Amino acid sequence: MNSTEHLLLVTGSCGLQLALEGLQGAAAEFDRVQALALGPVANQTQARTTMRLLAVQGERDWLSRRFFSPDVIVPGLGHLEYWSNELVHKVATDWLLSRISAL
Repeated sequence: MNSTEHLLLVTGSCGLQLALEGLQGAAAEFDRVQALALGPVANQTQARTTMRLLAVQGERDWLSRRFFSPDVIVPGLGHLEYWSNELVHKVATDWLLSRISAL
């Protein structure tokens, strides 16, 4: 992460776990990483203790529910439906704009 001051991630499903594994050697720089996790399937303890995170979970997402407690629940949404959901688009847009404007 030598090329950036901040890293904003938007991940789906196991993408958060892949990011955690990939960033493992940069543990001292996790304070510069923020993630919006859609239906996260990852180690919740590791994720919540190493980066600033907003977890969005569909009400019908039984897979993500086995791994994560959500910050935002989207009614009626299943595991493979995040990218096409209007409420998720609004949450993601608001999250990204608030972080970009703070830089």
